[in-house]
Amino acid sequence: MAKAKTRIVLVMVVFLAVCWAGMLMGHTESPAQTQARLLAQADDYAADRLYVRAIPLYKEALGYAEEAADEEEIEQRLLETYYAYGDMASYVQLVEERAAENRASADEYVAAANYYLSMGLSNRALPILAEGIENLGETDGELTRLWEENRYGYRWRNLGYAEIKPAGDNGYYPVNNGSLWGFVEESGTVAIDMKYDWVSAFSGGYALARTGDRYYVILEDGSLYSAQDEAMTEGLGIFDGRRVLGKVGETWSYYGIEGEPIAASFQFDAYSMNSEGFAAVCQNGKWALMDDGGNYVTEFIWDNVRLDERGYAVNGGVLVAQKDGVCVLVNADGTEVSGFRFADAKAPGSDELIAVCDDSGRWGFADRTGAVQIACQYDDALSFNSGLAAVKQGDVWGYINASGEMVIEPVYEEAGSFFAGAAVARMNGSAGLLLLNYDGGEEE
Repeated sequence: MAKAKTRIVLVMVVFLAVCWAGMLMGHTESPAQTQARLLAQADDYAADRLYVRAIPLYKEALGYAEEAADEEEIEQRLLETYYAYGDMASYVQLVEERAAENRASADEYVAAANYYLSMGLSNRALPILAEGIENLGETDGELTRLWEENRYGYRWRNLGYAEIKPAGDNGYYPVNNGSLWGFVEESGTVAIDMKYDWVSAFSGGYALARTGDRYYVILEDGSLYSAQDEAMTEGLGIFDGRRVLGKVGETWSYYGIEGEPIAASFQFDAYSMNSEGFAAVCQNGKWALMDDGGNYVTEFIWDNVRLDERGYAVNGGVLVAQKDGVCVLVNADGTEVSGFRFADAKAPGSDELIAVCDDSGRWGFADRTGAVQIACQYDDALSFNSGLAAVKQGDVWGYINASGEMVIEPVYEEAGSFFAGAAVARMNGSAGLLLLNYDGGEEE
C-alpha cells in the first residue's frame, strides 16, 4: 500500500514538473522579444516626457542588441532622451564612446563640444572637435568652424625675466635674471636656482651649463653631473640625452655625457643641433647635411643654413639652405625642391607653411612646393608651428593662422614660435610665455 502511494506521489510530482516547465517555456521571451518590450515601454515613457524612467529601459535594451543596426537605433533614442532630459554629461559620455569607435555623427561632436565650451572647458571641447574632423574627414563645416573659433585661445604669463629660451623635453625653461641663468617651470615656479653663467635646454634628463670658464653636464635637480674638457670654450647643448655639442679651440664636435670625445674626426666650423636624425655642419664656410651616424647626406655645397630658435635646421623632413644668393628647400635625402626659390626664408616649422621673403624685403608664407599661400606683406615672420606663425608689423609682433587671420594681436616687442603649446615673447621689456589653452597634444 505504501509503495502504491509513493508511486502516485512521484507521478504527480513529475506531472506537475512537466506542467511547470511547459508554462515556463510558453512564457519565456527571446532576446529580441525582450528588447522590443523594453523599447516599447521606454518609448511610451519618453513620449510622456518621463525621461528618468525611459533612460534605464533604453540602456537595458542595449544589452539585448545583437545587430549593429539595432545598437545604433537604440543609442540614437538614448541620445535623444539624454538631450531632451538635459542630461548632457551622459549625452557627452555616450558620444565619446561612439567617437572612440568612429560611429559619432557631426551633430553629436558639435553638441558635445558645445557642452564643454559652455562651461569654459575648451581643453575638453577641442580634442572632441579634432577627433571629429579627423574621423569624418571634414574640411568645411560646423566642426571646422568651431575648431577655428576656439583653438587659438591663449593666456599671457609675464615671468619678468631678462631672457627666456624654449623649454627642453622636461618642460623646464632656461631663464636669465639679468646676470645668471637658471630654470623655471611653465607656471613660473623656479625649478633650478639662477646660478649659472649659461645653460642649454634639457634633453633626456641632462643640460649643459657653464660656471666660470668650465662647462658641466647638470641634472634636473641642478647637481653637477660631469665636467667637460677644460679646453671647451663654447657649448651648444645636448641632444638625445647622450651627446654634447661643444667647441674646443676653433672647431665643434661631439662629446659624451661624461665629457669624453666620441667623434674626434667630426670637426666643424659651425653646427646645428641634431633633429630628426640629422644635423647641418659647416667646414671652410660651406654647409652640408650629416646624419646621426656621421654619414654625409650631401657635400659641402651651401653658403648658409637657417636655424630655428632651438638651433634646429631640420624640421618636418626638410631644411632651408642658402645657395648662390637665394634660399632653397632641401629634403632630408639631400634633394632640392625645384620650385622653392626665395630671396630669404626662415627655418621650417612643424607645419607646412614656411616664412619666405621676396625681393622687396617683405615676408609671407609658401608651402613646401614653393607656392606662395600668404602674400609677402609683413616686416618679418617665422615659419608655422602649432597652427600659428609669428609676424611683425612695424615694431610689434602678433600671430596669424594658416588663413592669414591675425588671431593673437600684434602687441609684443619680440615673439618666438610655438613649441608644445608655448611661445617665448616679450612685452613691455619683460620676457614671458604665450600659452595656448589647447596644444593639440603636441610633443616638443
